[in-house]
Amino acid sequence: MYTLNDFFCGCGGLGLGFQNAGFKIVGAWDFDKYAVATYMENVGDHVVQADIQKMCIEDVPKADVWAFGFPCQDLSVAGKQAGIKLECADCGTVWEVSAETYSEENLCPGCGGTNHRAATRSGMFFEIMRLLAEAREREPEKVPKVLVAENVKALRKLLPVLEAEYGKAGYKCHAQLFNSKYWGVPQNRERYIVVGTLDSLPDTYTYPEEQHDYVPKLSTILEADVDDKFYIADEKAHKIIDQALQRISSMGKVHATITPDRVDKRQNGRRSKEDEDPMFTLTAQDLHGVIVDDTYGYPTEREREPEKDLHRGSPDTTEQSARGKGGREYHEKRYGKDAPLFPIVEATKAGIAVGRYGDAINIAYPESNTRRGRVGKEIAQSLLTGCSQVVICDKKGGENDT
Repeated sequence: MYTLNDFFCGCGGLGLGFQNAGFKIVGAWDFDKYAVATYMENVGDHVVQADIQKMCIEDVPKADVWAFGFPCQDLSVAGKQAGIKLECADCGTVWEVSAETYSEENLCPGCGGTNHRAATRSGMFFEIMRLLAEAREREPEKVPKVLVAENVKALRKLLPVLEAEYGKAGYKCHAQLFNSKYWGVPQNRERYIVVGTLDSLPDTYTYPEEQHDYVPKLSTILEADVDDKFYIADEKAHKIIDQALQRISSMGKVHATITPDRVDKRQNGRRSKEDEDPMFTLTAQDLHGVIVDDTYGYPTEREREPEKDLHRGSPDTTEQSARGKGGREYHEKRYGKDAPLFPIVEATKAGIAVGRYGDAINIAYPESNTRRGRVGKEIAQSLLTGCSQVVICDKKGGENDT
């Protein structure tokens, strides 16, 4: 049985994958106590809460593979994109490591020293390199056969740095971008997997192929019985929807639109014009339309029954209010089968994004005027540590819920 050390283990995503593949996890570490508690509950009690900057090779057991999904906050578009930065422990100089400025010596630009530490969270990659160097110098039997790093798509511009560091440590580097939606997971999550194999091993490593012929839908994994505490509060849903309705009503009353009959069609260019702009060029192929005032047919707050909402109906599907006692049958009967269910403000020309059954919606900062990509069509966007995504689903009796 092959063995694994799981650095920056988080809640156990990488570790669980290796474990399911038959690996024995002999060590796992993370700085966050909540991540450690989750890992312990779902993967194993071998995990330790620790700061990798304070670890040394004596703290690390021997393992065939070192896996490390090092922090992505400084690389990801969801973060500040501060990049990988190091700080000299001798003179305090801070510098950014990039493909353009990197050298294998990695010397401090201030004093020329090599005693440095991570100045940004993504700089923790170099802590793994430090532990590898310690293993080579003090405990060579602990040098792993394989390295597996994981990080966001933006890592691409730093791949030359990783390749050079892997090479300096005695590993051949292999890098490839994958998307979890092609591996049976209804989440749009693009990640680089960077594998290093010891120079002494045969250079035969190949990546498995993604399965592009099947992308699962969120609705296929939703549980039937879910505690009410996992649903967003009515008040919050009301606020998000009302903000979207106000955005629409403030945008004017008449907009030209193209192919409104094919809402799921990938469209190059915009689908709708600004208020009172001329129509698109009429063609025989496309269906043209005009959006007039109706605000997608949603009732106003005054029209809504206060105790009922579109996102949380009741088992009764008889015709009552537009937001009360709805369920799938009533909603489709009133608004049509493809009518939107949950609008949210978005920084696009349309002003809002709308979700339907089985869609995931990012509700973080719902009042923001700069956020885009709010709605994942029957798929979740990349999951973050904060609870910022909801799914429009059905409860028992055909209720609409989020």
